[in-house]
Amino acid sequence: MVPHEFCDPPLTAGVKSCSQFLPTNKIVRERSTCPWYVTIIHDPTIFPPRRTEAVCRCEGCIESYRHHKCVTVFTKMTFLKRTPECIDGLYMYVPLVMDVAVACTCAANIEKVDNASIYDYVYDTEI
Repeated sequence: MVPHEFCDPPLTAGVKSCSQFLPTNKIVRERSTCPWYVTIIHDPTIFPPRRTEAVCRCEGCIESYRHHKCVTVFTKMTFLKRTPECIDGLYMYVPLVMDVAVACTCAANIEKVDNASIYDYVYDTEI
């Protein structure tokens, strides 16, 4: 049985629309050329059970050429994942490394060439 709070939709903080650009705001996520809001994710099977993740508000960068777009910045974080194993009434946990969205940034568009390595990308420089 999953706790009721796990069934609730994620909580969010920050403006969600792309149209509101606040360049003088003290909060970095609000004044960025790729603003984002945060969502609070709850997963009772890992510790800590709550984490915040960034969600980009815009597809394209604000005040930028159209060959740039907003992309999510990830960092690897280690959590503890609960296993089905229980010893002496205590759950067992194993380390779990996850990519967590921490911000959004403006980057040049790239397209991966089919069957190519990570170094074989085509930059979209069309203005």
